[in-house]
Amino acid sequence: MTEQESLLKDKFLVAVGSAPSSSNVVRWATRFALATGAECVALSVETDKALSRDARERLDRNLSLARTLGARVETAHDDDVAGTIVAVARECGATMIIVGKSGLSSRFLFPFGAGVSDRIVRESGTIPVTVIQDLAESGIASSPKPRRSASRRAGLEFLAVTGIFLGLVLLGHLLVPFVTYRGIAMIFLIPVIGLSFFAPARLIAAFALFSALALNYFFIPPLYTLSIDSLEDWLLFATYFFAAIVTGSLVTRLKSREAMIVKRQGSTAFLLGAAENMASCSSVESTVGIAKRLIEKHFGLGAAIYATDCPYVPDPAQAAFARSFEEEAKLSLSGCIREIDVSPKMRLRIIPSSTGSEPVVAIGIELPESWVWTVSDDALVASLGNILSLIVLRERSDAISRVSRLELESQRLAKVLLDSVSHEMRTPLTAVTGSLSALSDPAIAGNAASRTGLVEVALSSAATLNRVVEDLISVGRIESGMLRLKKEKVELSEIQESALIEAEVSLKGRTVTTGDSHPSRMVNVDVPLTIRLVSNLLRNAGKYSIPGAPIRLSLTVEGTSLAMEVRDCGPGVAQDRLQHLFEKFRRCEQPQPGGLGLGLAICKGITEAHGGAISAIPGVGEFTVRVVYPDCALPEPDAGTGRNK
Repeated sequence: MTEQESLLKDKFLVAVGSAPSSSNVVRWATRFALATGAECVALSVETDKALSRDARERLDRNLSLARTLGARVETAHDDDVAGTIVAVARECGATMIIVGKSGLSSRFLFPFGAGVSDRIVRESGTIPVTVIQDLAESGIASSPKPRRSASRRAGLEFLAVTGIFLGLVLLGHLLVPFVTYRGIAMIFLIPVIGLSFFAPARLIAAFALFSALALNYFFIPPLYTLSIDSLEDWLLFATYFFAAIVTGSLVTRLKSREAMIVKRQGSTAFLLGAAENMASCSSVESTVGIAKRLIEKHFGLGAAIYATDCPYVPDPAQAAFARSFEEEAKLSLSGCIREIDVSPKMRLRIIPSSTGSEPVVAIGIELPESWVWTVSDDALVASLGNILSLIVLRERSDAISRVSRLELESQRLAKVLLDSVSHEMRTPLTAVTGSLSALSDPAIAGNAASRTGLVEVALSSAATLNRVVEDLISVGRIESGMLRLKKEKVELSEIQESALIEAEVSLKGRTVTTGDSHPSRMVNVDVPLTIRLVSNLLRNAGKYSIPGAPIRLSLTVEGTSLAMEVRDCGPGVAQDRLQHLFEKFRRCEQPQPGGLGLGLAICKGITEAHGGAISAIPGVGEFTVRVVYPDCALPEPDAGTGRNK
C-alpha cells in the first residue's frame, strides 16, 4: 500500500475496556472495518484505579481478541478516559470512534452526571462517534466485583477522611473564640488541599461538599441551621465550596499527571538503557540474560525469557516458576497474553512480543498475589520484548548471511582451485605427453641426444606435477590439523643446500648470497618441512623479483631461535594486500604466469606447526619474508672438546 493510499484509508478507533461485554464492541468494530476496508485501532486507557484480577483477565482477553481479529492495539495512561480517547483519535487521524455505552459510562460520584461515552460524543467535534449498547453476555454483570484488598483500602480511606473531617470540626470549635468563621473557612481549606495529594477525586469532592455544609451548619450564623442570612455569608459559602472543589480537583489532576510523566520518563529511560546494553551483545544467549536482569531490576520481580532461537535454561531458584513457564511461553507465542497460578500466592503473567508476523519472544513475570500490574507495564515489557525480538531476528539473519557467505566463498575457492590446478597441470602434462609421444618415434628414440633431452623434459614436468599435488595435500593436512612434526638434529648448511637444489629451476640466472648464514650451527626441526619452507620462499622470490636481480638467503641463530630470511629486489606488495599475503589462493597481481597461490600459505602452516611466526617486511626497492622458529637452536659446540656448550 502506498503512502497516499494509506492516508485515504478510513481508520476506526474502538475503545476497549475490562467489561465482559466489551468483546462484542471489538467484534462489531473489526467486522465493520473489514467490510468497509478500513483500518481498526483498539485503544485501552489505563487509569490509576486498580483492576481486580478478573477484570485484568477480561481486559487481556479483549485486547488479545482485537489482535486476533486484525486490529492494531494501542495503550494510553490517563485518568481522563474520555479526553484521552478523543485526543488519541485526533492524533492518529481516526475517521470514526466506536465505544460501548455500558462499559464506559461510569458516573463516578454523581449518578446523573455525564458518562464517558456521553463526554466522547460531546467532545469528539467533527469525528463521528458510534455508540454500541454492549450489554452483558450470559448474565455476567458489566461492572467487575472489586477485589477484597481494594475494598479494604477504600474502607480505610473513608475512615481516614471521616476522622479528618471530625477533627476539623472539633478544631473549628476550639479556634472559633479566637478567629471569626471567615478564618475558620480558610482553615478548612488546608486539609482539602492536603488530602488531594493522596486521596482519590471522589473522596475529595465528598470532603469538600460535607466540609462546606459543616462550615455553614456549625460556624456561619444562624448557627446549627443550613440557612444563611447575609449576602456576604452566601458569597463566603459559595467561594469556599468552589475553591475547595476546584483546588482539590486541580491538585489531584496535577498529581496524577506528574505520576504519569515520571512513569513515562522511567519507562523511556528503561527502554533506552536496555537498547544500549543489548545492542552490543554478540549472541542471543547473552542478550536474553541482560534483558532478564534489566526486568528484574526495574520491576523488582522474578522474570524469565523464552526465545525461539535460544534454549530456555530455568533458574534453579525458581522451581515452581520454571515448571510452567516454557510450556505456557510456547502457547503464548500465538499472540495472546497468558496468566496462570504457579502457587497459592503467586501467578505467572506471560507477555509475547513480535516485530513481524512471527512472534519469537515471550517474557514471563512472577507476580505476587497483592501486586497491581497495569496495562502500561504490559506495554513496557512488550516494548522490551520487541527490542529483543529485533536482536533475535538480526542474529538469525546474520547466521543465514554467514552460511550464504560461506557457501559463496566455498564456491569461489572451488572455482579458483579448479582453474589454478587445471592451469598448473596443463603445461607439464602437455610436456610429458609430448615427450612420450616423441619417444615413441623410433627415429627420435634412436638419437641419444634427443632421447636424453626429452627424458629430462618429462622428468622435470613430472616433478612439477608432483609439486602441485604435494602442495594440495600439504594444505589439506595443515587445515585439518593433521600436520605432525618429526624433529631431528641437522646443520643449517644441509637445509640451505637442499633448499637451493629444490628451487634451482626457479632461480636460473640469479645469484643467491648467503653471507649472513650460520651453516655450521645445529638446530632441532622437522627437516623435510623446513627445507620445503625455505625452497618455497626462494621460488617465490625468483618468480616475483626483478629478472636477474640477486636474492639473499639468511639462516641465523638468534639466542635459542632460528631466524630465516629471504630478501629480493622487486616491486613489493601493496599495503592493502599485505595482510592477505599468507592466505591460500592469494597471488600477487604480477604478469608472471602460473602458481596456485599455496606456497606462502604452506610456509605459514609449517611455521605455526613449529610454534613460530612468519611476516612480510616491505622496503624501498626490496621485499623480505622473515620466519622465526623459537627454542629450536642447539648450543654451539665447544671448540676444544667438540661438545655442546
